[in-house]
Amino acid sequence: MKRICLIVVLFLSCLVGKAQTANELQVLAKKAYTSVDYKKAYSLYSSLDSIMPDLYFYDLWYYYVSAEIVDYYYPEIVVDSAKIESLLYRLAQSYGVERSWFYTSFCENIKLHERTYWLQIDSLITISENNRCQPFIDSLAAMTERDQAVRNMEWTEETMKLADVVDPTNTAKLKQLIEQYGFPTWELVGQDGQINAWAIAQHSTEYLPYFLKQYRKAVEENNATRRELAYLEDRLLVENGRPQIYGTQFLYSVTDSTAYLYATVDMEHLDDRRIVADLYSMEDYLKRAQLGNIDLRRGYGNYLTTYYPNLNNDFNPKQYVYWFPKDLETMANHYYEDDTALAVKLAKKMILFGHTLDDEWNLPKPLMDSAKECYSELRTDYERLINKEVDSMINAMTSFDTLVKFLETNPYHRYEIDSWNGHIKKLIREKSAILTKQDYQEFFAWLFKQVESGDYHLYEYAELYDEVHHRLYRTSYYGQKKFDEKVRIYKPKQLESRRKEIGLPDSR
Repeated sequence: MKRICLIVVLFLSCLVGKAQTANELQVLAKKAYTSVDYKKAYSLYSSLDSIMPDLYFYDLWYYYVSAEIVDYYYPEIVVDSAKIESLLYRLAQSYGVERSWFYTSFCENIKLHERTYWLQIDSLITISENNRCQPFIDSLAAMTERDQAVRNMEWTEETMKLADVVDPTNTAKLKQLIEQYGFPTWELVGQDGQINAWAIAQHSTEYLPYFLKQYRKAVEENNATRRELAYLEDRLLVENGRPQIYGTQFLYSVTDSTAYLYATVDMEHLDDRRIVADLYSMEDYLKRAQLGNIDLRRGYGNYLTTYYPNLNNDFNPKQYVYWFPKDLETMANHYYEDDTALAVKLAKKMILFGHTLDDEWNLPKPLMDSAKECYSELRTDYERLINKEVDSMINAMTSFDTLVKFLETNPYHRYEIDSWNGHIKKLIREKSAILTKQDYQEFFAWLFKQVESGDYHLYEYAELYDEVHHRLYRTSYYGQKKFDEKVRIYKPKQLESRRKEIGLPDSR
């Protein structure tokens, strides 16, 4: 019997041990808290506090709230009143927390102002408020007022021009204030002041890397929230044409009233990352945000592919981050007549996103010449993003099975490797004699998932599919690649519906 008990104890210890890292406990505790399981949340936050004494602000706040609720509503659980008092002191002393936090409605029956130690807590908050930098607070408030005044207007071309003036002015001023007073911590500017600073930083382009560095350091020192940092991290990634981490950045299309999520890494574990960053789950966020139609299925990489054939004069390229050279090429051609400078920038970006001198350039010669003048420099910038180890491994693959298994078990992003599209085409052509129709079906089902995640271009997919379909059946399935005039379209009456199904524009 003793042996059995010992085995059970050891087994349970192993189970508990699996969830003992700080990160795991944070996720589990936050999930319990948001699902209103305060007993479980209190237990997990107690464990977290024992291995991480300097708790992050929101963890400390959720721990405190859970303790209060458990103490009041669950008399069978003994909560040391001294523990609650100490949590309050830690909140008031360390973070310059707003007074309103302590009058929250998390529990109507908990009346802090009636407790013996409340006057001491209240005095600590007052000291914190009196030590704040009022000139910094006033400047942030004035800048935020200008920022929001623009964004509360109807979003027109004139409004965007105004924002292009207000945002650089505000962000340059914010950088100046940080250099003068220091990072806008809660102790320095209060909660509202820090939110104002973060909102301004979000609208920066030139100084976004600077602000991100500041916020990373501040979070490490418990002087800023992980939520603010997550937004800035995602913002910079999207600005650089890279998949975001926390799913905070959306593109709202006026055309079809749909909000498109910018491409996001590892969607399967997105909510876990959001929880650690003190963000709502994606489902809860979408309910609260009331964004209307939401498209999470399609990766942002194919948004342009789907819509750019229908460009009009109202289209604003500044809204977009271009990922694929094909999209950049189309946009450069579109703006060549009306805005040559913009067209040149787009042509240069083709190189920054992997286009080489060996690739086909369907651009007017002046555009090509302008881009190629700085090819070497731009190519060097592109290669800095390449994961050379992963790139060489992929290029060494000699079969589809090994390629697919590798990509499925080793998360990567398209920007990290150099033109694996070319390698896929090479494998298709070299192995076509030994691949069965089922092999092709399974492979293209997998490949379309890469299209949906924004890691493969829709046009490349359709062209490659047509090439294989032609080899197998002597017909073109999507009508995307015409090998010669004699090639027939597979079931031509259904061509447009097939193209529409995967997001291709009308071929007519």
